Amino acid sequence: MIELSLSKYDIKGEGKMRVYEPDRDRSTFQAILKELYVLRQAIDHQALSVDERVKMIDKIRHEIQQVAQA
Repeated sequence: MIELSLSKYDIKGEGKMRVYEPDRDRSTFQAILKELYVLRQAIDHQALSVDERVKMIDKIRHEIQQVAQA
């Protein structure tokens, strides 16, 4: 099996050519880290109520569980 990886394209043997798809887990982790940063800022500046913070934490937890199951 021939395997060649380029920065934009992923070409694999067996007569198939596939276009590289960005790693979904990486973009999901970047979104999770951004949400954690927003939550941290909200806590530092006391910008959100406790209920809103709990909702953000639950959302982040759910996203992490989805990545872990994939």
